[in-house]
Amino acid sequence: MVCEIERSGHIEFLLNAIQRLKSTYRNGYIHSIEIRDWPRLRMQNKITFGKVEETVLHDRNFRSTMLSYLMVLLVFINASVVHSPVIGIAASSLYFLTNAIFLGNIFFERETPLSRFMLGSLLLIVFLGLIGLTVMMIYNLDAIRSAIVLLIVATFSSLMYKMTEYSISIELTTNRSGA
Repeated sequence: MVCEIERSGHIEFLLNAIQRLKSTYRNGYIHSIEIRDWPRLRMQNKITFGKVEETVLHDRNFRSTMLSYLMVLLVFINASVVHSPVIGIAASSLYFLTNAIFLGNIFFERETPLSRFMLGSLLLIVFLGLIGLTVMMIYNLDAIRSAIVLLIVATFSSLMYKMTEYSISIELTTNRSGA
C-alpha cells in the first residue's frame, strides 16, 4: 500500500503525518511514503543574505561579537603558527561579513540590504586602514598588532550598533556659562 502526502509544507507537518500513518497502520506495514513537491520544500531552508543579516543583528547576547573575536583569534593563530590560506580566508570572511553588516546598519539603515552590506564593507576597510595606519605610525604592524587592530574595529562596530539599537547617544557640549 502506498500512502501519498500531497501537501508540501513544513517538516513538522510531514512528521505529524508520518506519526498518524504509523498509528493508523499498526498491524500493517507502510511500504513507502511519497512526498510531492519535494524541491519546493527544500527551497525554504536555503540560506539567504536577509536571514544572515537578521541573525547577526537580532543578537541579544553578543554572539556575533564573540564570533568576531573568535575569528580574530583564529586569524592571529593562523598568521603566527599555522599559515594556512584556507583558515585565513574562512576566518577573515566571517569577520568581514559580521562587521560589515554591523557598520552597514549603523550608518546606512535606510538603504537596501545589498547596498548596506557594500557600504558597510567599504566603511570597514576604511576603519581597518585608519586604525592600522595609526598602529603602524606608532610602532610596527606585526601579527599581534594586527590582531589588536581587528579587535578594536570589531569592538567599535559592535558597540556602535548596540548604541544605535538602544538609542544611546554621546553628545559633546561646551560650557556656555558666561566665562
